[in-house]
Amino acid sequence: MKIFLRLFICFILLGGIACGKKGPPVPPKAIVPQSVKDLKGEVIQERIRLSWTIPEGENLFRLFKAIEPFAEEPCPDCPVRFTEKFDIDITDPKTVRIEGQQVTYWDSIEPGNRYVYKVIVISEDGVESGDSNTVSVQE
Repeated sequence: MKIFLRLFICFILLGGIACGKKGPPVPPKAIVPQSVKDLKGEVIQERIRLSWTIPEGENLFRLFKAIEPFAEEPCPDCPVRFTEKFDIDITDPKTVRIEGQQVTYWDSIEPGNRYVYKVIVISEDGVESGDSNTVSVQE
């Protein structure tokens, strides 16, 4: 009887330690970078100048571009079909100009078109932020 009692106590103690929720391992939560909130665009000398403030600690951005014929009226309730995307690394001085915390990116323009842009931030881990505001530019 003493052996049975000792085994029972050991079983309860070991069972209490091993007790817990069983399941597959859960990956750590990714930290989503802060999105760009102040994307601006304007036409200057037949080129488009886009600018935005750099969220702290971020270096990589993805710029999305949609080209719409100016002759067509934009549909306010329709989603924008972004057909081009460019990755912009602000550590590469050939692609952008940095002034303080402000990025400036120049794009070409063709008369007769409306251009719509948005930007997302991509963290070092490859996590994407939400979309920036969209900006529409036309000559």
